[in-house]
Amino acid sequence: MVDLNTMQVRTLAGDGSYDSRDGFGEAAALAPKKMAFDRSPHPETNPHVDGSGSGPVTEESAVWITSNKSVVRYHFPTDTVTTLKLIGLPLVNNSLRQAFEPYAICCLQTGLLLVSCNETHTLLLIDPKDGHVQPVVGGIDRSHGHQFEDGVGASGKFYYCYDCVLIDSERCLYFTDFENCRIRRVSLPDSLFL
Repeated sequence: MVDLNTMQVRTLAGDGSYDSRDGFGEAAALAPKKMAFDRSPHPETNPHVDGSGSGPVTEESAVWITSNKSVVRYHFPTDTVTTLKLIGLPLVNNSLRQAFEPYAICCLQTGLLLVSCNETHTLLLIDPKDGHVQPVVGGIDRSHGHQFEDGVGASGKFYYCYDCVLIDSERCLYFTDFENCRIRRVSLPDSLFL
């Protein structure tokens, strides 16, 4: 049996508010939804993983977290929360308003992030080195109601993705399509993998 008296819970980051604020430990503010370990082999995005890309996840590692209208990076040893500045978010209904309601998140071995946006119902590829965003699958907004379609790129439609699993050996991403009551699979190009 497991000794339940050894299972301690403690706060690492966040002040208990829904605000968004970079900082250390409980001085930071975030509303976390999903987490993905930073598997990047590149020192500029994850200096604590060895250059082979197969370094172990340790207390020196970091995680990417979807929160409110942002993606943040949490670094274990310092309890530091840092917001990723994003460039090129999709627009809503061809307006000037950028849309971003992040939820599911996966980190590729190359350090790139796959994040679902539940406002535009799009899977986004994000480069954490420069914050550039590239839509890769989907692309509708709530005003059109929920849509479903198998297809390539923007023609593949889903409605509300709340979780995803990346399978390196299959070069694919499995994700939930909540409102369509389906599990979906998207094949990814070899260039996204080491």
